[in-house]
Amino acid sequence: MSPHLQIPMRTLLATVVLSGATLALDQDVPDRDSDGLSDFHELHKYCTDPTEKDSDGDGIPDGDWDERREYTYTVRTILQVMRPVTPDVLCDDYQDARILDETEEYVELEVIHYPLNTVAVAISANPKWREETHVLREWIEPGLTANWDAELRERLIAALAEDGIDVGELDDRALVEQASRWLLEHASYVDGFTTFCSRFVDGQAEIHPGLEQAAANGVTEKGLTVAEQWKRELFAKGMFEHGRRGSCTSSAIYLNGCLRALGIPTRIVLAVPLVDGSDERELEMVERGIRHRDVRRIVTEGVGSLGSSWASHTFNEVWVGGRWRRLNYSRLGQGILSSSLFGMITHVATFSDWADGEMASTWGTRQAHARFSDDAFGGANPYSTLTVSDRFGPHAEIDVAAATAPEPAAPEVEAPAVLLIDRAFWSDAPDSPTGPLPGMDPVILRHVGPREDFPAHRAFTLVTDQRFFLEADGHPTLKVGTGIGGVTSAGESYVLISLGPADWRDLVEGVEYRLRPQNSNPDHRWKLAEDLRVAR
Repeated sequence: MSPHLQIPMRTLLATVVLSGATLALDQDVPDRDSDGLSDFHELHKYCTDPTEKDSDGDGIPDGDWDERREYTYTVRTILQVMRPVTPDVLCDDYQDARILDETEEYVELEVIHYPLNTVAVAISANPKWREETHVLREWIEPGLTANWDAELRERLIAALAEDGIDVGELDDRALVEQASRWLLEHASYVDGFTTFCSRFVDGQAEIHPGLEQAAANGVTEKGLTVAEQWKRELFAKGMFEHGRRGSCTSSAIYLNGCLRALGIPTRIVLAVPLVDGSDERELEMVERGIRHRDVRRIVTEGVGSLGSSWASHTFNEVWVGGRWRRLNYSRLGQGILSSSLFGMITHVATFSDWADGEMASTWGTRQAHARFSDDAFGGANPYSTLTVSDRFGPHAEIDVAAATAPEPAAPEVEAPAVLLIDRAFWSDAPDSPTGPLPGMDPVILRHVGPREDFPAHRAFTLVTDQRFFLEADGHPTLKVGTGIGGVTSAGESYVLISLGPADWRDLVEGVEYRLRPQNSNPDHRWKLAEDLRVAR
């Protein structure tokens, strides 16, 4: 095995005896050609031959750090990221990583991304999962934040059954897909953000010293204490009981506890964008270093919309079909290349329970005190990318000339005088064409049209009055602002409107709000479909 291949040790599980039969739950076997790469990864990640130790016959085995890139397209980055970093699980279905350097401030990583892999299409279901997954006990048992118990389990199974989801009969894939969707619908989103302020002492949650004001600012409903907020944001059982959940981190904690209660091995993954969107130097690296036109466009669209904002994403992994599979909210098999997910993401840490990461002492403290200019990172985020480059493997089945051909020169786009908004909905709603957007839960205002309309919509958004109001009789008027939006996977152009923290607290669930644009620019005005309403 190549010394450069870091094996995720927590997934190399011991062989156990079950009813007289030997049962191995090791996701990285078999490796028929003994080249250090599992057959699964050779087929779906590296595109090498799982029956040949040296697929191209050059004398270097496929498992070599550079050789494994020969048959596919890859993106290489070197980044420095604030702790915590969990090196034993950084090599996964989507990336390889190794540590180059460590200081008190950061861990420096070399990461090879495999954005064009076929991992998602290879997700299989295991109807006998109940007989096997008890071996992964570490990922099923309750934790400090994944605090499920027998009562929650019984209530959850009964509630799922009422809606036609039979926990006792479904295979693992069907159960994860159906239960995660149900759980997200059961607990409505409230835009809190206190998860990075918490620490645990002797098993009890408390505010990390120095983050008291940040925790108070993250409380979402009037009259709640931080401890009460945590029942709606930090603890899985409390989120289930109150029907509330917060940011992506909170949602991952919620699913981590509730899916474990159903017997599905689950854990939490922390990821960051390929580059820091608040750093112009790093954005230029994408333009210079990524030659693949479509990959560069997707990364640029994803990270370019972040601006100076804080950006990271927390989601889950679930053991389905004998492998750890990524679960982003209710999307099983989430890949790393998506314009709606920072363009491309880098996996930096995995936790059994959110409390294990002790994020408040590092990321949370840095964010709360806005200590951006006097550390190694410089930008708004606790990570910094030093280099970006891509590689077309010499044996990859890719038309390099076509992939690297310049984008056709775009004609100058004139902003339309009027832009129609014909439909309004929440991004985490079941019918949302965008799906949940990391780190936010805005109102999405969609102007239906083909991808080709997006440049005109973007031009309009940049010159028009971006202020909107949500109004309902008997309720405070809420101020909201527009964002540029993007294009859905179905090719529909949309713009978005998001609420600030204070307006989130005043938003009343179930109330139908009218949308009213400020429209102070007479040359470029929003037009709304008649009787357009939005309710949370």
